[in-house]
Amino acid sequence: MIKVAVVKHNNNTMEYVFKTDLDLESGDLVVCDTQRGYETARVLRTQEVKCSDAKKWIVCKVDLGEHISKVNKENRIKNLKEKIDSKRKNYSSQQINTLIGQVDSEMASLLQKLESLQNGRDHNMKEFFFVDLTGKKFKALLRDDRVTYSIKSTFSNEVITDYDTDIVRGCLANGAWKIIG
Repeated sequence: MIKVAVVKHNNNTMEYVFKTDLDLESGDLVVCDTQRGYETARVLRTQEVKCSDAKKWIVCKVDLGEHISKVNKENRIKNLKEKIDSKRKNYSSQQINTLIGQVDSEMASLLQKLESLQNGRDHNMKEFFFVDLTGKKFKALLRDDRVTYSIKSTFSNEVITDYDTDIVRGCLANGAWKIIG
């Protein structure tokens, strides 16, 4: 007995018969070795026959499981990205930048510089008030050498220390000091 499969190729109404030794069911997608090369087809039925005119073989059954898994994963990724983008639209660019600045010191520095420029302040202004991480208020005065700031307590008005302008910029940039009114 010879096992054969009756198939229909894509976009074709004719039925064709191929030899097979595969375990196939109706509806399976298969690759057939045809006169024009390899082509896909759908199995209509299989049967055992004593004699057949079939000369060509079914090469293999196409396993769509892995493909379907890939497509499903791709769709889940697309849906998650769309949800993330939708959520992101609820936040302003400034809020997003501030969040990034909390974990990225370079971003925090850039945002501090931008804020200073937008508010008409720069880091070489003659004087400014700031609060440190403990909440204490200070006054910074640019000395005549223009490279040093004297830091005064607003409580006692006495000079506590002098800092190089680069150190002052760093404290402002990293958020250790925040300029106030």
